[in-house]
Amino acid sequence: MSTPSKVSSKKKQSIQDMDGTASVTSISSISNALRLTVDRTIKSLKSKSRGKSTSYKNKKRGSSNRVKESKRKVSSSSNKKRNSDKKFQATWLESQKASRRNKRVFVIVLIFLWASVVITFLTKPWKRISRMKERKRQKKLSLENIKKSEQSHILLCRALIDLDSENLDEISNTMIIEEDRRVCLDRNNPHSSLLQIFTSSLVAQAAKHLKIEYRHKCNPRDTPRLSKSSAAASLYTSIQETLKSKLFSSVSVDKNTVKQLCYGCIQALGDEKQGNTFLSGPECILHPIITSKDTQTNEDNLSMMSASTKMLELILPHVTEILFESAEQWSLTTPDSMNMLRGTDEEKKTTTMIDPQKVEEAIIYLSCAREHNRKKDCDVHALPYYIYVKEIPSTVDEITILASTSCAGFSSSCSDYGRNMQKFLKEWYPRSKVNFEVSQTTAMSYSRMIRTSHLVCVVSSSCILPALVTEGDATLIESPTHYPWLPSFLNNVYIDHVTLLPSSTPVEYTRSVSKAFLIQDPKSRIDSCKEIRGRKGSWQMDLEFAKLNQYKLPCTGYAGAADANFQPSKGNIFRSPTTFKWVENVFPMCNVDYLTLDTLCASLDVMMISRIFILGDSLSLQMVQSLWKLLGHLDNYAGDQDSNASRRVQCPAPYDIDFEIAFTRNDRLMDVETGPQALDDKNCQYGYCWPFVERYKASPDRTLLIANTGAHSHEHSIFYDDFDTFVNLMDSFNRPNGEFSNT
Repeated sequence: MSTPSKVSSKKKQSIQDMDGTASVTSISSISNALRLTVDRTIKSLKSKSRGKSTSYKNKKRGSSNRVKESKRKVSSSSNKKRNSDKKFQATWLESQKASRRNKRVFVIVLIFLWASVVITFLTKPWKRISRMKERKRQKKLSLENIKKSEQSHILLCRALIDLDSENLDEISNTMIIEEDRRVCLDRNNPHSSLLQIFTSSLVAQAAKHLKIEYRHKCNPRDTPRLSKSSAAASLYTSIQETLKSKLFSSVSVDKNTVKQLCYGCIQALGDEKQGNTFLSGPECILHPIITSKDTQTNEDNLSMMSASTKMLELILPHVTEILFESAEQWSLTTPDSMNMLRGTDEEKKTTTMIDPQKVEEAIIYLSCAREHNRKKDCDVHALPYYIYVKEIPSTVDEITILASTSCAGFSSSCSDYGRNMQKFLKEWYPRSKVNFEVSQTTAMSYSRMIRTSHLVCVVSSSCILPALVTEGDATLIESPTHYPWLPSFLNNVYIDHVTLLPSSTPVEYTRSVSKAFLIQDPKSRIDSCKEIRGRKGSWQMDLEFAKLNQYKLPCTGYAGAADANFQPSKGNIFRSPTTFKWVENVFPMCNVDYLTLDTLCASLDVMMISRIFILGDSLSLQMVQSLWKLLGHLDNYAGDQDSNASRRVQCPAPYDIDFEIAFTRNDRLMDVETGPQALDDKNCQYGYCWPFVERYKASPDRTLLIANTGAHSHEHSIFYDDFDTFVNLMDSFNRPNGEFSNT
């Protein structure tokens, strides 16, 4: 501050002046000095007052400057906002101009397109008509206009029926109908899924002239799979996913026959409102079911069943080829089946993939009786154990009880039944390996069933197709409930490898099956016991039986030497070998009956057999001599050295028949022109063989042939060759009344 500095300087000067005048002693001097001091003090006070006023003014001036600065900043902010609003307004105006330009462009393009349509409409009216027809066709086939519940074969049937009457030249585009992906991935219902694909492919083949194409796209080569490793992918592969893309492209299908079946499918779809939910499925094409009691309707259904039988017969060779190719594809991608099993670690270690070329295997397939089941509805049928023993040869190397995923997953009793059966079969097949497995994939199940030597199916629709196409033999149970079309089909189409057991075969659900049901006796001794008898039992001494087993008069010669040399004693009345009989331990109905003339005549009368021809070595000669004595004859049948013999037997009343017992010695069952020329002439290398062919063929009578060989075969290979040659020889005779049995 400049003013205070001046005041301070003047103050210092006044003090110096006062010091200078301090020595003045005069009063005037003192008065002047005082006056000067007072004046100076007053001036100083006035100066200070002026300084304070100046400081206040300066402060007031600074406050005013700050207010002005604040107003200046507010004014600057207002200017910026004003400038921003101007910029926004300019941008908005620019966007409006651009929008108006775009609208003008859109209107110009729209006018151009409209002009093009008008020009096309005016210049080429036939194109407009063609487009209208195409739109009409698209509307008919549009999936949006059809219920989502309709399956692919129904869509194809509608297209075939609706478009078959149109002019083919007016159909320009190809209509493609693809299968529902859920059908491809369905691993619980393989039969219905395969039938769906086969049926749709068949209808599409009949409608190919209408440019309608069906694609199932189940194979991973056609549709990318989820990202999985190859092992994990094969673990969950369905049989549908192994099918090739084109199924029946080479099949010549009668369009009218398929249309007739399609009409039935669509009609059955309408009948579902009345509670019928089975007819409109793919079964309506390949095996429709007759349910109506109306005579006219039944006539129509019979006609449809005949057409369906022809369709199934037509495609069966192709289905066989397709499924074998699928089985081959699966086996190549998954050579090790151990990872495909669900079970104990011990089962996984002992189970390997079966090569049907090296091993004779039998498979028993367990599955839900009907597909599309919920857990509570999965009914698994159990069969008595004797059926498996009857249908599976005792020579098999391996038996696999194969349970489907739905069977083991939906029904706990299924696994229990399978494991109990495994224990039973291990006792009946001591030389065979018996496994219980749960298949994780239908591709594995179908591959194993198709390539096995022997297939036994419980009541299950899932086993039908493998049984019809398997390269081995198959056994099915007739079921009017689950597949009533099968007996009619097998009667009309010759499939010699399938055995259809009657519907009277005992069947029970696994959830309520009892031990008594499982080990029950066969219903027929004639049909079942010949495969069962003699496998599970014991020789037991029975003196009452021994009394019946003695000849009225001993046999003379070599065959009777043992009886002639026997000397009875107390406690040993009969020769020991004649006191034992065979007793069945499991199935007592199959016990051997004591042979009498009455029982033999009764059997021969029923079977209309009038000749028993016994062929074999010296053991066979002793058998025929024993038979002759057991029938009550007193004399011998023939001598020990006789190579050919024949005797007739007259049956007692009420059997008014007689029959011949003929014998020819031929140690190796070989077809020879002459017999041995001397006692030591082994004309068939290891034995003695006399001619039998012309003698066997000469009689037109229905004949029971009993052949025996093996004792003179020094190696297994010789026996195999002799036996195969003999069977082929007998088959070549083609005798309509011949019956064959071997011992």
